[in-house]
Amino acid sequence: MCNGRNDLDNLRFGALCWETFAELFKFGVQIAQEAYADVLRTNQNEHLDVKLHTRITTDAGFGARTLFPEDDRPGQRTAIVELTLPVEDFDEGFYLRLPYYMFHEVCVHAPEGWTASAKRVPTNERCAFGEGFVDAAAVRILARALEREGILTDADRPYAERFMNEAEKAQHQRADLDAAQRSSSKRRAGTQQDAAHARDEGMRLFKRLAKREDRQLADEAIRIALCVNLLPLEPDERISFMAMLDRASDCRAALMQRRSDWLHSVRAAANRGDLGQLRALIGPARDF
Repeated sequence: MCNGRNDLDNLRFGALCWETFAELFKFGVQIAQEAYADVLRTNQNEHLDVKLHTRITTDAGFGARTLFPEDDRPGQRTAIVELTLPVEDFDEGFYLRLPYYMFHEVCVHAPEGWTASAKRVPTNERCAFGEGFVDAAAVRILARALEREGILTDADRPYAERFMNEAEKAQHQRADLDAAQRSSSKRRAGTQQDAAHARDEGMRLFKRLAKREDRQLADEAIRIALCVNLLPLEPDERISFMAMLDRASDCRAALMQRRSDWLHSVRAAANRGDLGQLRALIGPARDF
């Protein structure tokens, strides 16, 4: 029985379902670590401890969230990824989407606000930057990893292509406004619609910057997403950054030198992993 507290017991006594979850989780942690190691200049004594908790429910639908426990602090970051599994409905479709949902939490939320001066606070589901822009970068990182040889276990390797396809489908479904409007509760439907709109906005902006046919531009967009994700930004600062990035990456931005200069500076700082310079470029908001 998975209840969020006995995962080690489940693994110790041979629960094969949990072993599958654990292997996919380790895969996600490995590729997230590789991605962030490329941009995070950190002291060797600093590290992030990411834990997986699972719980089951008789409700329909799959749930995932990241929590920051009380011992989360600078130099010793801790995050708990909690999966809620629909015990009566869990099937191959849920299994094929596990890498996406796990990696979203591990890559987007577990490292977010790394440079905060105290315990971190989770962002809400209506954040266009995290739920849309960084999520789109995470999907690109995940897809590249799934194309590599020898990174998955023997049991999971035959599903690599389907994992990739389901990740892209799940990403687009999370940004589906029509699906968000199907909630039975009008209040909940409004919240879902706001969240879906934010995801769609962030996803489209990432794809504008990370043209699939241009590997360099894609790499730069990924680095921007990961670097800015490490900064302890307030919600209004994330909104401001997305607005500036939207204006600066618009096809007409080249006509306005200030916008193109700002975007060039953002890309250069991300390529250097210069979080201090990025922080300076994000605030205060620029009127251009």
